[in-house]
Amino acid sequence: MKVLFFVRDIKAASVTFIRTQIKLVQSLHEVLVITIDHQHSYVFDSISCVGIPFQYSYWTNRPLRRLAEWDWYYGFFNPLFGKKLLKEIREFGPDVIHCQFGTDATIFLDHFANPTKIPVFIQFRGYDASHMYGKKSYLSRLKQFFARPWIHPIYVSLNQYERTLELNLQPDKRRILYSCTDTDLFTFSPRINSPEKGEFKFLQVGRMVEVKGHEFTLLAFRQAVSFLESVGKKASLTFVGEGPLLRFLQEKSRELGLEEQVYFTPSVPHAEVRGFLLETDFFLHPSVTTGDGRIEGLPNAIMEALAVGVPVIATKHSGIEELMCPDGALFLVEEWNVAEYADTMIRLVEGKLVYNLLQSRRMIEEKFSTKQHIAKLLDFYEEELT
Repeated sequence: MKVLFFVRDIKAASVTFIRTQIKLVQSLHEVLVITIDHQHSYVFDSISCVGIPFQYSYWTNRPLRRLAEWDWYYGFFNPLFGKKLLKEIREFGPDVIHCQFGTDATIFLDHFANPTKIPVFIQFRGYDASHMYGKKSYLSRLKQFFARPWIHPIYVSLNQYERTLELNLQPDKRRILYSCTDTDLFTFSPRINSPEKGEFKFLQVGRMVEVKGHEFTLLAFRQAVSFLESVGKKASLTFVGEGPLLRFLQEKSRELGLEEQVYFTPSVPHAEVRGFLLETDFFLHPSVTTGDGRIEGLPNAIMEALAVGVPVIATKHSGIEELMCPDGALFLVEEWNVAEYADTMIRLVEGKLVYNLLQSRRMIEEKFSTKQHIAKLLDFYEEELT
């Protein structure tokens, strides 16, 4: 089978999960990736890629961009880009086309009429199935796409799929493809926690953007530290990651008097995240809905922590509840409920919350492993090829 992937940028640190998926398919089938943020043919992380820069045509895209700003029409067109795209598709001869993100799919489908009706899968993940749903012109384009029998949407969680139905978007089938974690890399290595310990370590890993809820964590951690210090316990918090909110969060930490308890560590290669998980007691991932309506999909970071054997505090946000299991080690709080978040931190430190780390590990292996992910994705492909 030949699979053509289309994604804006394959090199970005924020799309590790996409590279993981592509490499899984590449291990079994022939793969080519077309990107629009790079030029010429190249190989990145062992993935064969072709870059076709998408340059906005003055005469065609200036009015289209203006219409998009007015939310009257959402689309793109550049004849030169379309010509190069069609050339690469013809030369590769894909059996299946897989567009990453609904927004990227719009660029692709505006330039590819698909006369031979190759199955085209559109994978929705986060921004493209939350913030962008606030644009009527974008929803209108999706409805047009979904009416084509050769277009097949995929959603990262059941919650995301159901929100799509609420907007009267009608995918041809219910395809839920959870994100996955490499359970061979993130092996089960739980720490022994005891309420008698003098110091406890909290960890949050992720790009420093609003949807990740770092400020929420700081506010709750300040409350938790105040209580823990009053009963003779210490706690520290490490943020791993970078992004536009880094300076704000550093200043917020100082404002809250947390300079000695909060540490900021730059982003690390994905494989090195496990090392941080092995040294922490509790993992934090408080996703929040942003002011402009952005929502996360299903964060891989939570899966990785549960796979290693680290209890997690997260929020009741998007599809995160689908990571819950009976007696598991995932605890959910309401978005921006600082008191509830702080109380959950305290109760974990004091040993007042009961959990079974092995239960969560087994759930990750059964539903969210790379093995499960690739099997289900290939089933989707083959179902449309028969």
